[in-house]
Amino acid sequence: MLPSVVASELEQVAADAIRTAFHPTTPGFSGLIDRFLADREQLFKGPFVSVFLPFHQGTGRDWFPQIPLAFPPYRHQGKAFERLLPGTPRNTLVATGTGSGKTECFLLPLLEHCRQQQAQGTRGIKAILKYPMNALATDQARRIADLIHTTPALAGLRAGLYIGASDDTSTAAMTATSVITNKEALQKAPPDILLTNYKQLDNLLIQPQVQGLWEHNGRLSDGTSVLRYLVVDEFHTFDGAQGTDLACLIRRLRDRLQCPGDELVCVGTSATLGGPESREAMRSYAGQIFASSFEPASLIEEERLSPKEFFRDHTAYGEEGLRLLPLPGLEALDQLDPEHAPSAAAYLGAQAALWLGESLPPPPGGNVQDDSWRLALGNQLGTLPAVHNLVRQAAGTCSIEELLERFSRQLGLGDRYPRRYRVLLLESLLALIAHARKAWISTALNSTSNTLDRANNLRNFYRAFFSGAPELRYLFPQGGPSTAGSCSHQLCASCLSFHPAKELADATRSGAVSTCPTCQWRGRRGLNLHGLIVTGATPGAPDTPPPTQPGQFRGQ
Repeated sequence: MLPSVVASELEQVAADAIRTAFHPTTPGFSGLIDRFLADREQLFKGPFVSVFLPFHQGTGRDWFPQIPLAFPPYRHQGKAFERLLPGTPRNTLVATGTGSGKTECFLLPLLEHCRQQQAQGTRGIKAILKYPMNALATDQARRIADLIHTTPALAGLRAGLYIGASDDTSTAAMTATSVITNKEALQKAPPDILLTNYKQLDNLLIQPQVQGLWEHNGRLSDGTSVLRYLVVDEFHTFDGAQGTDLACLIRRLRDRLQCPGDELVCVGTSATLGGPESREAMRSYAGQIFASSFEPASLIEEERLSPKEFFRDHTAYGEEGLRLLPLPGLEALDQLDPEHAPSAAAYLGAQAALWLGESLPPPPGGNVQDDSWRLALGNQLGTLPAVHNLVRQAAGTCSIEELLERFSRQLGLGDRYPRRYRVLLLESLLALIAHARKAWISTALNSTSNTLDRANNLRNFYRAFFSGAPELRYLFPQGGPSTAGSCSHQLCASCLSFHPAKELADATRSGAVSTCPTCQWRGRRGLNLHGLIVTGATPGAPDTPPPTQPGQFRGQ
C-alpha cells in the first residue's frame, strides 16, 4: 500500500461521487459543483499522518495461569490486568490506540472472575458488556466464543448476545463460533456474560416477560453482588443526551441488581486522549456516567517506545550508527513520482534503491513482498538521518502539510527546492516505512528450557550470540503442514514453547487437534503446525551448526 496514492484515490472517489450525484439544471447553478470542488478545503481535510512506534512490552508475568495468553502482554495491558484481576478489582478507563489490545485489557480479567465464580457454583450474570453498535457486539461475541471454546479452563462458561436483532439461526448453546443468541434460552438459563446495547439493556430491566434473566442476580454470601463488572465500549461516543441517558440507565441497573458504589467494577474503553486537561475531563465524566470514583491511576494509556529506544534496539542503527547517504536529488524526480512507476512494487523497489543504495540488496526476484527483504528494509531504514527526522516529527498525528513543513525545515530543504520535490521525498519515505517490517528475536528462558523469552530483547540476544550462551536458539520456519514431517520441532503460539515433532506426530497424522504439552492450549490458536528446524543447546535438536547469518523466528 502506498499511503499517498491511497489518499489521492480516496479524494478522487469522493469528488466523482459528488459530481455524479448532483446535476444542477437551473442556469444560475451551472458550474456550482466544479467551483465547490475546486477549493479543496471545502470538502477535504488532511491527509493526516502518524508514525506510531511499537508498544512497550510488559514484565512477562503470567497473569492468568488458567488462561494461557496467545501473546506477550504490552505494558499498558499489564497495568489494566493488575487493576481488574479478581480479588480487589478497581474502576478502570482504557484509552489506547488501534491494535493496542483494549479488549483483552478487560476481557481476560473478566473471564478469570467468571471462571472462579463458576468453580464456586455461582449462578447469574457476572459481567455486562455494552456496545454502541450491534456490529461491534457481534464481532466481540464471536471472539469470546472462540476463546471459551479453545481454553479448557473456561469449559462450561456461557456468554449471551442480546441486541434485539431478529436471527433465524439463533443458537441456544455455546459453540466454537457463537455465543448464545436465542432469547428464550437466555431467559431460562442466564449466561455468565451478557453482551448487549443501550436500548436492549433498558428493555431487559423493565419488560416483565424477560425478568427471568436476572433471577440469580442478588447478593452473595460474602455480601457482594453477583454482577461484578460493567464494561462500556467506545465510552467516548456517549456524549450529550446519550451520556445522560446512559448515566440514568446505569443507576437503574445498580438499583435493580443490588450493586451500589465501587462494588460494581466499571470499565470504559476510549480512543487515545490529549494532554492533562483531557485526562482530568475523561475521569470526571466517567465518574458522572458510572456514579463511581475514578482516581488518577484508573486511566490506562498506551506506552510506546521512544524513537531512541526503537532505533537503538530494533534497527541496524544500534550497531552501525547513522549512514550519511545523500538525499535523492532533483534529478531523481521521475523516480520519486509513483505516477511514473509501472506498479506499486516497482515504485517501492526504486525508492529503496534511491535511499539505501548498495546497503540494501534488491528484493529476491524483484519480489518486494518477500519477508526477509521487508525485514532488511526496516533494519536499514533505521540508519538514515531522514527517517530519524521523520519519525520524530510524526510522533503525534499531524496534517501532511504540517509534517512537510517540519520535515523540510529539519533537512534544510527551503523554498529554493520545488514543492513537488519536497512532497515526493516525504511520500517516498512514508511508503518505505509503511512497507517495512520489524524482526522478532528471542533466547530461551534458561539453558535447559524449551520456552522462549517473551521479551523482545535485542541486547540479550546479541549478548547470548557473541558469548555462545547455551540459551541461544535458532528457529527456522519450514513452511506449511506438508513439510512438517521434515521438521525437528513445532512451536506453540500461546506459550512460545517448542516441542520435538515426534512427540506430536501421532496427533497430527490422525488429523486430531494437537495440544501443547506445556500449556494445554489447543485449537486454531494452539500449536503452530508450521514446523521449525531448531538448532542450539536444546535436547533433541539436530546437531547442525548455525548458518552464516543468525536465524530469527519472525513474528508479526
